[in-house]
Amino acid sequence: MAMGIAFLNLFLLLLIFLSVSGNTDSPYHHHHHHHSLVQVKAALLAFKKSVLVDWEDDVHVCNFTRVLCNQQHHRVIQIDLSSSGLVAKMSPFLSNLTALQRLNLYDNQFFGIIPPEFSSLGHLQVLILNDNNFTGPLSPSIFSNCSQLLVIDLSLNYIRGHIPMEIGNCPSLWALNLYNNEFTGQLPAPLTNTTMQNIEAPA
Repeated sequence: MAMGIAFLNLFLLLLIFLSVSGNTDSPYHHHHHHHSLVQVKAALLAFKKSVLVDWEDDVHVCNFTRVLCNQQHHRVIQIDLSSSGLVAKMSPFLSNLTALQRLNLYDNQFFGIIPPEFSSLGHLQVLILNDNNFTGPLSPSIFSNCSQLLVIDLSLNYIRGHIPMEIGNCPSLWALNLYNNEFTGQLPAPLTNTTMQNIEAPA
């Protein structure tokens, strides 16, 4: 009898635990949500130090200029700093924005390598870095987590070395622009056999 009561109490405790852990309004959920926003804001402010964009410490991250958040989860999904006159080395801190879907830095003067830490951006769909001063080589690890990538534009930079064959492993990719760089060697076989609709690469 005592064993039966103990089992019943254990079962009830399990039900309570499951109901609390599945409740998105629980204090834990809010704490976790707040903690993730703090991390994202810290990453963006660290990025700000290098590019001098007009993001203020006392402003909510989703109200930063040219930053778009998912309204349901309040996670940063887009950064568009195109044609902003920014001169800076590309910061790896952006890799902490793991929900980022679109990054557009077109027509600035970013320089240095494209950080290999960008491999953390597993939800990235559009990567627009053309018309900057990026150099190479292009790290293959960037394309190790590219299942959602649709568009890559790295044209009009100074990226050198071989075009990584790992680009061909991005299953959803339909537009790839690599022209006006300093790539050497042949176009990788995975790209020559691709069903990609739009590819502009060095001959």
